[in-house]
Amino acid sequence: MIAPPPESRLARYLAHALLAGLVVVVFLVFRDYGISNDEEVQNTYGQLLLRYYASGFADRSALNYIDLYRYGGAFDMACAALNLVSPFGEYETRHLLGGLVGVLGLWGAFAFGRHLGGDRVGLLALLL
Repeated sequence: MIAPPPESRLARYLAHALLAGLVVVVFLVFRDYGISNDEEVQNTYGQLLLRYYASGFADRSALNYIDLYRYGGAFDMACAALNLVSPFGEYETRHLLGGLVGVLGLWGAFAFGRHLGGDRVGLLALLL
């Protein structure tokens, strides 16, 4: 196998360091935010969706809650499920999960850029 050029390895190491740093930042700041104007509604929707699935589709209140049945509720339901075991508050847990999902999206941008054009393009995609 041919070794990648040094600048390619450097770009990969920088990207990994940036992603690791962002995970650390998420863990340092997730408790420092207030709730947004729709976060209470989204939190309630997640709880309703969790009850919908836990009841074997009998509790259909999530399907009539405002107009949120039109939108995907996977994140809200994941937050509601995580809140059952999280040592943090409801909204702190949402903020932690949201931050980690954001970092996961940035990793996806890096991986896609890397797939398209190598490590330097991946790093550029991550930075942008």
